[in-house]
Amino acid sequence: MTERSEIAKLSDEPQVELGPGAEEAIREEVAEKTTGTPSRRLYETFAGVFTPTLVTILGVIMYLREGWVFGNASLLGAWATILSSYLITAFTGLWLASIKTNICIGAGGAFSLIFQSLGLEVGGSIGIPLYLSQTLAVAMYIFGFRAGWLRIFPEHSALIVDLVTFAALLSIALVSAGLAFKVQYVILAVIVGSLISAFAVFCPAATGIMAGANMSGELETPRSLSLSGSS
Repeated sequence: MTERSEIAKLSDEPQVELGPGAEEAIREEVAEKTTGTPSRRLYETFAGVFTPTLVTILGVIMYLREGWVFGNASLLGAWATILSSYLITAFTGLWLASIKTNICIGAGGAFSLIFQSLGLEVGGSIGIPLYLSQTLAVAMYIFGFRAGWLRIFPEHSALIVDLVTFAALLSIALVSAGLAFKVQYVILAVIVGSLISAFAVFCPAATGIMAGANMSGELETPRSLSLSGSS
């Protein structure tokens, strides 16, 4: 079977003349199927799924707005909010697992899933707001980064910080996805370091139990009083 006939078979419309972009994409797919070697670098679960998800979860909302949620919604309200978010994430994960076992996933992420499962019309109507939401999410993360930066360097201009951050993100996106994956490792290391430092700062508050245990030599009955006083 020639490459041309294979391209016609993959396009599902053998008699229709394809544009250069579509034909090039199909040629890449044919090369991957015939040689078993992808035409571009692909990433494994840790780099392509786990790390971006973890960095997004442990992101600007947790650092800047979690305290606000607890302060305004009370402890029970904040727990209910976190539980609701967890349930939404869990059901979304189950939906993704169900969809991905039945259809072939292509480029486009969530749009590809919606398009292939619900059709082109629904996929297009949802894809446009999805694109806009991702665009606005970039602005949210830039503002969040600016808020943290100004806490460290309050003398810097907020507008300059926003523009420099946007230019850096745009440059990373234009260079390659590989550079973006490398940058996310740096962000993950910063997040892990901040969590460790927060634990190191708060951990001494949990060592107060030793204050009573250290007084065992001054107690009448150390065996019973140490246990009852500590518990």
